[in-house]
Amino acid sequence: MNTLEITRNRMRKQAALSEAQRLMAKAYRGVEYIDAHHTALKPEKATELRYRGIRYSI
Repeated sequence: MNTLEITRNRMRKQAALSEAQRLMAKAYRGVEYIDAHHTALKPEKATELRYRGIRYSI
């Protein structure tokens, strides 16, 4: 193997890795990610409240 071939292979490998990382990030957009270090998101509370039967929002 010559230097040019080694450089091409390294560039190809880096490009494939970058593309794979981009596609994985794109696939998990908007999806909750839970593991040992990340906890589940809390559900959003309703913003419409009532006081003595009168509705109001925050």
